[in-house]
Amino acid sequence: MDAAARAAARADRSLAALRTELADVPSALSTGVDLGMTDLTRFADVWFDNVFTDARVHDRIRAARQQVGARRVAVVAVLRSLDGRLAALRAGQAAGEAERRGLIAAGAP
Repeated sequence: MDAAARAAARADRSLAALRTELADVPSALSTGVDLGMTDLTRFADVWFDNVFTDARVHDRIRAARQQVGARRVAVVAVLRSLDGRLAALRAGQAAGEAERRGLIAAGAP
């Protein structure tokens, strides 16, 4: 349980860094992954180790996995969008360069 919480926290930090870097790019990245593992949950899981607390903890981990999967899909979509924007910018740059060369050639004696 603690390892899952640490992994979720690491994913949150990575997503926060990505959101900061992409602040000016519209993206589908939402908030981080929430395991909802409070101290009370840990206490209940350790001291009242039974089917009900185990099921609750496993449900939270399963929900967090789904959140991670959704965030992964969003990150992939952002990367594809950025790749498309980069390709368009490079094509525009190449067209501008070709136009510049054509103007220089036309003006040369």
